[in-house]
Order: sequence, then structure tokens, then C-alpha cells
Amino acid sequence: MKCSALARPLFAPLLVAGAVAGVNAHAEDLLGDAIAKGKVNLELRYRLENVDQESASDKEAFASTLRTRLRYATGEWAQLSALVELDNVSRIGEDRYNDTRNGKTQYPTVVDPDGGDLNQALVKYVGIANTPVTVGRQRVNLDNQRWIGSVGWRQNEQTLDAGVVEFKGVDRLTVTYAYVTGVNRINGPEQGTPPAIYESDSTLLNAKYVVGPALTAVGYAYALDFDNAAASSNRTVGVRATGKVPVGEFNLTYAGELARQADNGDNAADYDAAYGLAEVGFGKGAWEVQAGYEMLGSDDGVAAVQAPLATLHKFQGWADKFLTTPANGLVDVYGGATYTVNGYGFTVAYHQYDAEEGNADYGSEVDAQVAKTFAKRYTLTFKYANFSDGEVAAYTDTKKAWLMAEAKF
Repeated sequence: MKCSALARPLFAPLLVAGAVAGVNAHAEDLLGDAIAKGKVNLELRYRLENVDQESASDKEAFASTLRTRLRYATGEWAQLSALVELDNVSRIGEDRYNDTRNGKTQYPTVVDPDGGDLNQALVKYVGIANTPVTVGRQRVNLDNQRWIGSVGWRQNEQTLDAGVVEFKGVDRLTVTYAYVTGVNRINGPEQGTPPAIYESDSTLLNAKYVVGPALTAVGYAYALDFDNAAASSNRTVGVRATGKVPVGEFNLTYAGELARQADNGDNAADYDAAYGLAEVGFGKGAWEVQAGYEMLGSDDGVAAVQAPLATLHKFQGWADKFLTTPANGLVDVYGGATYTVNGYGFTVAYHQYDAEEGNADYGSEVDAQVAKTFAKRYTLTFKYANFSDGEVAAYTDTKKAWLMAEAKF
């Protein structure tokens, strides 16, 4: 199980609650009632992933994995509630892929190592007016997950050992503060290289104000400091605006964001770089078309904007060629469309990737997906990504395909 020693003090409130309950018989009854009224959920997710990547070995990766997730959430007692979530990832058949732990580096990488772990274990307290406090191992997703996300696409999710306070005492305003002592990464649960756990001394601050449908404004400051991953330590400060505006019978959606990032903690790189996003969408009912421009800037080719806690699969295409931003930065110009008919959801997208410093052509990518949910419990998804190389040798032709089946009970 992935359980950092740094995170253990975060579970002290649960132990204290148990001690208090032992003193008072009535409190015991209430606690027993909260436990009895708890909810159990089971989720199953099977995925077959194929990666065909131009490389020296010329081998294709085939990863067949099943994730089983069991969750138990108590009812409320003394304004406290608790949640425990266990995950297990099992390999089905031969491991003809590099999961970053099995040593099969002759194959392309599919970051879905097998093993069981404690995905979430938290206590939530709602005794402070309009200010819920959550302590323990938890899933944290902020805004569009560009900077802070749980990487839900991978079989082993990313969760944080953290204390999180959400202030909602002012109408339309939500201020989220988190102190993070550990990051349980998708490479786990077994330790290895890269690390399964980042030992962290990080703070997250996010303030969101909803003016109305036409504007939601966000300001944020994230100071990441990792003892065992200094190269990923950085601080990012930015602002974001999103909204939806009616245009006749249609809707115009938009997102804009600006940020600055610099090194932090023991990061050996000395850099200061800019981030920018501009995105628009236009649609009606079942369909929408989108176009966007995203820049992860570079500081004269020394270092570039990085997002080590992001849900990176959501950005720069599904082939995952840019999980680490190149030192010369990255500009992603993209467009796409979504369409839903008879419960089938279709998505297509195109990306053109270039260096921010020097304008080198990294390549382009086409993505496509179709998904369908049946009886509200079962979902089938087929997904495909085709990356075509440009003029930078490090980024080679890559094709990826996924077939995924999910069930929730």
C-alpha cells in the first residue's frame, strides 16, 4: 500500500473521534448509526491498451488490466464523516508493456502497474460554518485540472495526503487552501524510479468567484516543493476566466488563462516562464466545435513551464508525448468537435505542436473517441490517438488505441 509516513498524522482526527465515542454511550449509538448507514460502492474498469511507437526495438505494447475499486463512506457523526477507498490493478494475461516497474523497457510505456493500494482515506468535518475541512488521503481536482488533478484516466489514480479547507462563507465565492505532505502518483503502488510517492511540503491556494453564466473568475497560487523530486518543484501564480454566452440559438463558450512559473525549493534550474491559454467553443444542443491555443513558455531554452500535479492526459493530445514540457517550451494549436446522438458521444481533435523558443516543429496529432453508457451503470469506450513526428528526433511517430469497459454498483 502506498502510505507515506509523512501522511500518518493526517489521520489523527479519526483516532480522536473514536476516543471520544468510547466515553459516551449515547455518542457510541450515534457513531454506530453513522457507520450502519454508510454506503458501499464497487467499480470495475477493464482496459486494453495498444501502443505502436517508432523505436529501436520496434515492439508494440499490449496492456490488459482490470481495476477494482471498493469504496465505503460513513454517514455523519458529530459533524464528522469518513471515507475509505481501496484500489487494485490486476494484469490480465502477459505484460507486454513497460509499466515503469516490471523492467520491460524493450516495450513502449503504459503507466498501469499492477498492485493494490489505499487510494483514499479521509475524515471530513463540517462543524465550521460554510467551511468544510477534509484531512487525509484524498482526490483533489482544481478548475480544469491543468495544474492540480487526480489523473483519473490511468488505472492507478493520483491522490494527495493533505489537509484541505474550503471557505464558502461569501455568496458565489469559494476559496480552497491545501497543505500537501505526500503525492501518491500513478507509478505506484510499488516504490521505484520514477518515485511512487513525492515527499511534499507544498501549499495550494485557489479562489473562484462566479459572477454568472458569462463569467467565472479564478486566481491561484501553487507552491510545490518535493524533497525527493527537486526538479519538479515550482511555484505558479495565475488567473483564469471562463464562461458561456448565448448567441441567438447557439452558445459561445470561452476560457482564458495567464500565469507565471518559476523554480522553487531545491530545484537546480533557475527559470521564470509564462503560461497562456485562449479557447473558444461554439455549439447548440448535441454538438460543439472548439479551437484553442495553449503556450507553455520557456526561459531562453534553459527550462520550461511544467505541471507535475496536473491531469496531463487531458492536455496536448492523448498520445501523451509531452508529459514533460521540452526545455524550449511548447505551443499547442488545436481544434475539435463533440457530438452526441442516441447516447453515443463522439469526439475528434487535431493538434499542431511547436517549440515556443525557436519555433521548431514537434509534430501533429489526430485524436478520436466514441463512448456509450448503458443502463446508467455500464460504459464502453473506444479511443484512438495518432501522433506524427516533426523535425525533432525525440518525438517519434506513435499510435495508441484503447478499448475500455466500466461498471459501477
